[in-house]
Amino acid sequence: MTDRQRTRALVGAAGIGALLLLGGSTAWYVRPIVSARRVGISWQPTLEASHCTTARDEVSCTTDWPVTGRRLTSTTLLYKPLTRELLRADRTWNLTDSAAWVRVIDSTQRALNGRGWERLPCDTAVMRVPIADAWRLGAHEIRFYAWPQMREGGIVERRFATVQLVAFGAHGCEPRYGVRLLTPAEMAQTARAWLAKQVGF
Repeated sequence: MTDRQRTRALVGAAGIGALLLLGGSTAWYVRPIVSARRVGISWQPTLEASHCTTARDEVSCTTDWPVTGRRLTSTTLLYKPLTRELLRADRTWNLTDSAAWVRVIDSTQRALNGRGWERLPCDTAVMRVPIADAWRLGAHEIRFYAWPQMREGGIVERRFATVQLVAFGAHGCEPRYGVRLLTPAEMAQTARAWLAKQVGF
């Protein structure tokens, strides 16, 4: 191999390495954003309009900044800074018009039901909201909540709806227990323990 060929081979290897490094860095950077797109959080507000803070090894980014409580929609991401693993993503509507609120509820439920995801139980009494739905998405859950904010006299002041992406089994909805059948050895051991207890051994 000539010197020129060696140089070309080295330059080619360096170029491939740089591309792999760039690709890996890009994949690491966009990791929480790609996951958040599952609940309709788009790139622009996530990257350009978010206010981010770090606390307890978690980064929280929100478009609801400064906090006014009056934006029609807002998005929030919570992720780990080192791995950029997404812990939670929210897309929230804050509405005064009841017809607009009902349209958001109808269109969101229709879109989420149409994905073919496994439906999960979500107890409205546990969440203290009139609408609470959940679907399994691999190691994550998609949750949808909707509720009115009341003021004195029972008058509805504002209406909220939110879609969340959280880890499967995260706090909320209700406890979910997996069913596991005993192995033959475990069944025999359980039977022996029960029998010993009955006869006093």
